[in-house]
Amino acid sequence: MDWQLVFNAVGTVATLIVTGYVKFVQIQLNDARHVAVKSAETLQTFQIKVAENYVTHSDLRKIEDSLVRIEAVLNAKQDK
Repeated sequence: MDWQLVFNAVGTVATLIVTGYVKFVQIQLNDARHVAVKSAETLQTFQIKVAENYVTHSDLRKIEDSLVRIEAVLNAKQDK
């Protein structure tokens, strides 16, 4: 048996193993990318859903006006 033949066989087996491992890693990376994209879409949907319940400027103005009236009443009672 020639040493070149043994070297070629070992090289071929090593190449097949490395190729299989690289393919396996690529598949896992692809799956991870899909999960990341799906998570980003879910987060975006969640952010939009949360933003629907934000307090508007008109609501804040109403609250501020009510607090001013309450403060005026309290100050009037304190002065008596």
